[in-house]
Amino acid sequence: MKRILLSIALMLGITDVWGQEIKTQQVVADDYIRLFEEMGYKVYSFDISEFEDVRSYQPIIKHYKQGDKEGEYILGGEFGWSVSGEHKNNVKVTFSPEEKGKKVGVYFDDNSGLSFPITFEGQTSPNGEVNYSCEPRPFKLEGKMIDGFYPLVLLGSYWYDADSKVFRFCGSTEMTSELKEDIMKRIPEYYIIGVKIERRVLERNDKLFNECGNLQVF
Repeated sequence: MKRILLSIALMLGITDVWGQEIKTQQVVADDYIRLFEEMGYKVYSFDISEFEDVRSYQPIIKHYKQGDKEGEYILGGEFGWSVSGEHKNNVKVTFSPEEKGKKVGVYFDDNSGLSFPITFEGQTSPNGEVNYSCEPRPFKLEGKMIDGFYPLVLLGSYWYDADSKVFRFCGSTEMTSELKEDIMKRIPEYYIIGVKIERRVLERNDKLFNECGNLQVF
């Protein structure tokens, strides 16, 4: 009798397991983000909605080697307003995977498909190994400018660590406009991707100006 009851219990358990189903669920944005990051893509989004007087923004990339400025690249014209005059509330910067270990594309969120190829000269180890790897670091949005523009992301090359005998890029996860992070002492070559913001000149309220004397409204 005990064997019969045990057999029945086992059959009921197996039936219960077989009755379970694997159900599909909706794929969310995080699933795609992880996939693209594994493929080498990186996307940063910056909110500019608080700049209510922004007329447009102009993408600019600045190139540095050993801390000295090598060049400045202005990407296309000015952007930020649609044909209908609607204000864009964010700026997106996308890094594409490296091409043959030497080049990475920078794309700005604009209908023109604005892009710019970045090339690093490569860092060489004592045994002659050349490394072209690079890593991005976003800036803290402090409202401060560097050399006339707002920095968004720093893209820097790996350096050779003689103590560990490897190429690496480690340190601060965010940059400040002063660029005083310890990591800046080690990065041999880097690009700063940012925007120059053009502000609209608001009309003065003459009535309020006359009533309030020296009060000026811009």
